[in-house]
Amino acid sequence: MTEVNPLLNSTLAGKIAQKLDAADGKKDGKINASIWNEFVADKGGKTIKESIDVVAAMNSITTYAVKNAATAGKAVNDLAKEWLGAEAPAPAEGNDTPAPAQTNPDEQTPPAVDKDQTAKDAESVKVTVPKAAKPTNKAEVDSIIKNQKAGREVTDKIKNAFNAFAQARTSENLNQVENALKLINKDNVIYVVEYFPDVINKIHEFRYKQDDVIKYILTPLGEKGDDANFSIGEGEQKMTRSQFYEKSAKRWSFNAMKSEIKSLSKDIASKERQVKDDYTKSKSI
Repeated sequence: MTEVNPLLNSTLAGKIAQKLDAADGKKDGKINASIWNEFVADKGGKTIKESIDVVAAMNSITTYAVKNAATAGKAVNDLAKEWLGAEAPAPAEGNDTPAPAQTNPDEQTPPAVDKDQTAKDAESVKVTVPKAAKPTNKAEVDSIIKNQKAGREVTDKIKNAFNAFAQARTSENLNQVENALKLINKDNVIYVVEYFPDVINKIHEFRYKQDDVIKYILTPLGEKGDDANFSIGEGEQKMTRSQFYEKSAKRWSFNAMKSEIKSLSKDIASKERQVKDDYTKSKSI
């Protein structure tokens, strides 16, 4: 039996994900598209076609909570507490436990909430909000531009290597793929993922090993997440991103791993672009 990610039970985002998972009457580690799409509709979230893994959902919920809290002028914990207690969908038809009788069929009774447990969970939102960035300086912006350029160059080498290997599966072309993938590091990984979205699938199909995805993408991404202050958990359960991946990633499904990589890469890349934009604006003042 697959071990349950501890953050699902110890964090508020995990609690929300589990409530969504159970909303279709079957808690199976996946959230149906109809339930997920309804939940994210007013949160600026991405819709899905079939289902989303509960761990990937937990990660996304964290991202949405941070962004929506900033817009609403609320604490992240307070907003997440509202989502857990009020906005998660009620169980769908087919649940073994009958729904309470409704006085008005057009109204729905919100799911029962354990207030003491909710208050306790509110102290443990999954991801620590990144620390306020230091004043932008030219050296920082130059570094970002350099990493973007390196990401593009490494991406081109990886694409060429995979194309050559697809045409002729020789040992020479095999080595070319491995050498190209070794060029990925914490500085360029988010841009490799951005410029070549299919790179995760390509690496997995290369030898059908999730360990390759962990080695070449998730590990440097974790290190990048550490540098960007995207930590996991709160209090005693707080971990760096790389610590979290080292502890948990081998138990994830491939789809959950891919979702985490794309989500975090996008968030960090967005943060770096904001740094560049702020610097450009500061120069024009």
